[in-house]
Parts: sequence; structure tokens; C-alpha cells
Amino acid sequence: MSQNELIDLLKDLPIQSSLLSSKEPSRTEQLVRGMPPSTSLYLTTIADPKPKQVINISTQTPFVKYLQERMENQVDTIEMIKKDDIKKRKLDDSH
Repeated sequence: MSQNELIDLLKDLPIQSSLLSSKEPSRTEQLVRGMPPSTSLYLTTIADPKPKQVINISTQTPFVKYLQERMENQVDTIEMIKKDDIKKRKLDDSH
């Protein structure tokens, strides 16, 4: 990703924070559990994983699109790991 692309993505980042219910599952958790994902995307940091900002993903911006692609890639990776793990268990059980 070029520096200009990153700058464009950061310009789309919402400035105002919103209050969130900490009990609501994250979008990743919803996707992994097969739940229909909400239309809100929660922004967190590694240092402070509590959601600080919400983006409504019904508004398609370059930043939201980038985050959605990253999220989909993570879910695909998790599903591949699960399938590989199941295959390994079946092979172990057959021996």
C-alpha cells in the first residue's frame, strides 16, 4: 500500500467517537459464528481493544472497503485453518 493510499484511508476514518455496548459481539465474532453481521464496524487498537469508534458500513468509503476486505480475508483464513485442523484430526484418528 502506498503512502498516498494510506493517507486517503485515514482521511475517511471517522473523527467522532460513539458510545458502544461492550456486550455486543464484534463483527469478526459474528462472521466466525455464522451470525448475520451488523452494519457497524468497530474500530479498536491493539493497546486498547475496547471499541472506540463505529463506522456504519452501509456508507461505502475506501476505508470501509479496505476494512471489509481485511475482515473477509481473516474469516477465510480462520475457515481454512479449521478445515485443515479437521483433516489432521481425521488422519490422526485413522492411524
